Amino acid sequence: GDLVLADAESLPLAPDRFDVVFMVTVLGEVNDPTKALEEVYRVLHPGGLLSIGEQRTDPDFLTLRTVQALAGKAGFTFEKRYGWFWNYTANFRKSPS
Repeated sequence: GDLVLADAESLPLAPDRFDVVFMVTVLGEVNDPTKALEEVYRVLHPGGLLSIGEQRTDPDFLTLRTVQALAGKAGFTFEKRYGWFWNYTANFRKSPS
């Protein structure tokens, strides 16, 4: 695949392009996490998976509750959490239709 350097809030990618997006300690680093997640939603195939990992040692750590609220606002449905409060991965789905 190609390497693309881009702003998370304005991805230069076609809609419905990816099956999975995996983000680790990313949302706390962007200026507008809601806009970034809306862009992820746009580039995921219907039914696609978004997997977000957070680690408490990251100074920009986001709680699961915060991540769920941000992802829900962007249109994702929460599926499952792996791990515990301090280190977790949360999976979300784009609507299949």
